[in-house]
Amino acid sequence: EATKDETNSDGKTLVHVAAQMGWPMIVKHLIRMGANLNMRSRRGQTPLLEAVVSPLPARHEVAQLLLNAG
Repeated sequence: EATKDETNSDGKTLVHVAAQMGWPMIVKHLIRMGANLNMRSRRGQTPLLEAVVSPLPARHEVAQLLLNAG
């Protein structure tokens, strides 16, 4: 079981992956759990950047969630 701030081999947390995949419900849940929204991956990317560069339609919703959460 992964913890909310555990990283994979790319240094990405669950929030990074959920943002990249355009999963707003997962992002909301992780925000409520207190996940660190400012962690940077090995490439220096934050979850917000992952959402912005994602080609998926939900990227705008995910980016707004992350911005609103601070």
